[in-house]
Amino acid sequence: MAIDFPNSPNVGDVHSDGGANWRWTGYAWRRIPDPGAKGEPGDKGIKGEIGETGSEGDKGDKGDAIKGDKGDAIKGDKGAPGNDAPTTFTGLTDTPSSFSSQANKLLSVNSAANAVEFIPQSDVNQDTTYDLVTSSSGSNVQLLLDASSGDDDPILITAGTNVTFGGVSATGFTINTADTNTTYDLSVPSGTTKIRLDPSDASGDDDVEIAGGTNVTVTRNNGNKLTISATDTNTTTFIGLSDTPSSYTAGKTLKVNGAGNAVIFADDDHTTYDLSVPNSTTKIRLAGSDSTEDDVEIAGGTNVTVTRNSANKLTISSTDTNTDTNTTYSISVVNGDNSDEEKIRLTGSDSTTDDVVLEAGTGLSISRSGDKITFANIDTGSGSNNTFIGLTDTPSSFSSQGGKVVRVNAAGNSLEFVNSGSVGTDSFADAISFSSGTLTLSRNNGLADLTTTIPLSGITGDFTDLDDTPSSYSGAASRYVRVNSGANGLEFVTAATVGGAISYNNLQNLPSLFDGNYNSLSNLPTIPTNNNQLSNGAGYITSVSGQNYNSLSNLPTIPTNNNQLTNGAGYVTSSGNTIIGTDSDINTSGATVIDQLNMTDGVIQSHSTRTMTYADLGLPNNAKAKSTFAHNYSDTSYSGSSYQGNNFGTHISCSLTPSNSNNRVVIMAHFQIKRNGSQNNNAYARARITGGGDISHTEIVRTNNISYVDSFNQFSLIAYDAAGNTSNRTYNLAVNYTSGSGSSGVSIRHASIVAIELSSS
Repeated sequence: MAIDFPNSPNVGDVHSDGGANWRWTGYAWRRIPDPGAKGEPGDKGIKGEIGETGSEGDKGDKGDAIKGDKGDAIKGDKGAPGNDAPTTFTGLTDTPSSFSSQANKLLSVNSAANAVEFIPQSDVNQDTTYDLVTSSSGSNVQLLLDASSGDDDPILITAGTNVTFGGVSATGFTINTADTNTTYDLSVPSGTTKIRLDPSDASGDDDVEIAGGTNVTVTRNNGNKLTISATDTNTTTFIGLSDTPSSYTAGKTLKVNGAGNAVIFADDDHTTYDLSVPNSTTKIRLAGSDSTEDDVEIAGGTNVTVTRNSANKLTISSTDTNTDTNTTYSISVVNGDNSDEEKIRLTGSDSTTDDVVLEAGTGLSISRSGDKITFANIDTGSGSNNTFIGLTDTPSSFSSQGGKVVRVNAAGNSLEFVNSGSVGTDSFADAISFSSGTLTLSRNNGLADLTTTIPLSGITGDFTDLDDTPSSYSGAASRYVRVNSGANGLEFVTAATVGGAISYNNLQNLPSLFDGNYNSLSNLPTIPTNNNQLSNGAGYITSVSGQNYNSLSNLPTIPTNNNQLTNGAGYVTSSGNTIIGTDSDINTSGATVIDQLNMTDGVIQSHSTRTMTYADLGLPNNAKAKSTFAHNYSDTSYSGSSYQGNNFGTHISCSLTPSNSNNRVVIMAHFQIKRNGSQNNNAYARARITGGGDISHTEIVRTNNISYVDSFNQFSLIAYDAAGNTSNRTYNLAVNYTSGSGSSGVSIRHASIVAIELSSS
């Protein structure tokens, strides 16, 4: 049974299913513990520390000729090596004596467990490997964990009720279920009009009889067919009805009989009417069957005549007495003879025309649309833009004019900025304001306010209404205003954009910055240079004379020989090298290894490091194989022309760039797939590996077996890319479905694809 692993796991995530635990490694789910995988090699034991070599003592003064007391007969600890102590690894007593012919070998404890020795890398990590093998065991299946060494571990899978095993091989088997359901046949028994349900078991038949009613007959044709017929008793004529007369009688009318249960033909006793135009008249006459008459006369008025054509027709005519022979005219607009002209045309009823030519003057354009002529202002002024300061009779800059108002200059030929306090209170205007394109003048002398609209292009009440400013504040919150790159208008920009163009030095009124020099500070403290500058400095000891250590009381006894110490026997009494350990911490994280140890008297003084190479692992230096992986565990359905016919649509992809042009790439994919919708003999679901540099498409074709429609089945694909270059390749797991009746596409899930570079060495 497939395991529904979660999508997008993080490295180290654990998933439990069926009592088993799985951990995501970053590229695959690995079972904990993995019964089928080679066990992780244990960490190599840490080599025991070599005991410290006693430092060579300084050659002491020749001692007194006093022979020391003989020590107790207890054998003391092994003394420190003498002056000939080994200074190399191979010089130790429990290590190999030489590095010769030992290149790339590893260090291991010998079988006697009393020394270390060099061994080939091939002798390391010879762990037991396992193969999972499937085989038949009667009607059951046995799973065997086949160990490369030691005992095998078998598991017997027993077939239960209505379960059988098929297709058993070393790599798998099929679990089948036996159908024990009751089936039924539906038939029409001979000599009957019954429909019979015949079960496969002995529970007995179940019949339903089909019988004909009034005007209905039921006939058995064969074991699978009944024919039900009806006799048509309906009529298609009025006299064929049961409540109508059985025949027609000329001149009679239809009425309900006296019993009120049918209709009959009877003599017509009602007055009827004829409508006609009497001979030699212009009257319309309604003549009743009872000899009554009713006339409406149609008479002609001025220039109108009424004529009787027949008993059923009157003609009403009029005489045209109009004697007007004047010419009438229609007006229209037509194209002018030149691009700056259009015409208004007067067309007479006598086919004469008369045109009025409209010509666009300076600063205007003219155009025609149907019977409409439009004049447009194309004069944007003599300046380069339509701004207020761009006009010829206005100030040229807003700089330093904040808060000022606009006034006609003394010469009366242009406008100028002036302080608002200089605006007079003459008899014409004592206040001026501008808002939303409207100039408002407040007049004195008891006159009402006058509001005048100034039609100056580009002059409005809002910043965004100017011709050289942004048209809207939308989306410009917290932004700044800057002259655009064309130097012909303003634009909104972000603070980051401003920061790229404005530096601190561009600002005005910059403060004087501290230069970091202590002497540049003010109110510096006076630092004493002599203790007599201190408030209580007088009397402090400035020198000591006449003092001697031996003049002190309670002097300690300083040992001059290690035998004066409680546990001094055998301890080092002198050393030629007091450096113990290294001059810096050893850090070989990542792929860094110790390259050289510098030692003196068997003590590490310093070290150097280098990056580990493939040669350190016994591999060629070009062995730089890579791998890449992609997955999508979700259930995904595809339909449409992109996944149909000869078109394969990509489900997941992974990319890899070979390290060496001599290397090659193997691609593997695993997935579950099914075809959606109903089936026929030409409908399948397919998947293939595509892409890469030089691969043949590998394909799995799904049959129309119903099991491939109702449920997912899992498959694996493998491909080989023979391209010999170091270009980047993309490999795809692509899906497809063939068209057919009831086709609804293809579904895929639990898909993964991995590309692995193979070294040529």
